[in-house]
Amino acid sequence: MKRLTLVLASLILAGCATTASSPNNIQKTKKTSKTLAKTSAPIQQPVAVTIKDTLDDKKVCLVILNTSTGKVEHSINPRNCQDQLPATSTFKVALAVMAYESNLINDQDSSKKWDGQHYSVKAWNQDQTAQSWMTNSTIWYSQQLAWQLGTEKINRYLKVFAYGNQDFSGGLDTAWLTPAPYVKQRYGFSLTLSGMQQAEFFKKLQLNTLAVSTEAQQFAKRLIYLQTTPNGFSFSGKTGSGFTDARYKRRIGWFAGTITKADQQYVVVSNYVDTVDRPVAGEFGAQFAKDLAIAELKRYQLW
Repeated sequence: MKRLTLVLASLILAGCATTASSPNNIQKTKKTSKTLAKTSAPIQQPVAVTIKDTLDDKKVCLVILNTSTGKVEHSINPRNCQDQLPATSTFKVALAVMAYESNLINDQDSSKKWDGQHYSVKAWNQDQTAQSWMTNSTIWYSQQLAWQLGTEKINRYLKVFAYGNQDFSGGLDTAWLTPAPYVKQRYGFSLTLSGMQQAEFFKKLQLNTLAVSTEAQQFAKRLIYLQTTPNGFSFSGKTGSGFTDARYKRRIGWFAGTITKADQQYVVVSNYVDTVDRPVAGEFGAQFAKDLAIAELKRYQLW
């Protein structure tokens, strides 16, 4: 009954290492996926025994979804998975789909010049390719793409993707973010989604059933590939970090991704919010979410 506590304890001991139809006014420049007509199974509510949140310092959500059946095979705190959180850097996956579909980036080497503005994350202070943008989670590359796309077009994509609350009113620099030491702006922050909405988006992406070209979806999936596991699963995903307070002591952490081997296809999503202050301000929160997702995949022999 304390399985979540045991999972988290093991992480600490290990060092905590790490379809909708397309709108008429989005011009298609690439071949439309033939799978758009295919209807994927809707997400079903969890039927497996879920684990009570026994943590005193975090509000946790985790979902492992069978993509083929739409069934939630395993969940931790499904009620928490209905709560919307800022998208943070997990939005980069949707943004990659939009940018490729709009011919703003064409391959993993599509580069953008660093403007010389200093950021607290050292890896951001240099030119970036599309791949390093995703790997380094470079904010300024996302902002440039957002400005190139424009608010109107982004809003149309958010609608056809059914992406969270579809609210980009926070602005082209900040809508998906939160206050953070690495975010220069102090306004915006409007785009949110729940763990279940995140799982739905990744399910469509895994099946190539978003209302864009297959090429755009395949491109985004190449960018977020992480590794092949010891048992031959292909593991992909994107982390996200943010804060709920202006002192940067209460973190938001995300991991959203897929695990695939032959006909075994799953989506895994985890997120959490700190419920007590951290001793050090400004820590990234994503690693804990990623570690939790991996630990649960291992528990269910999906690693």
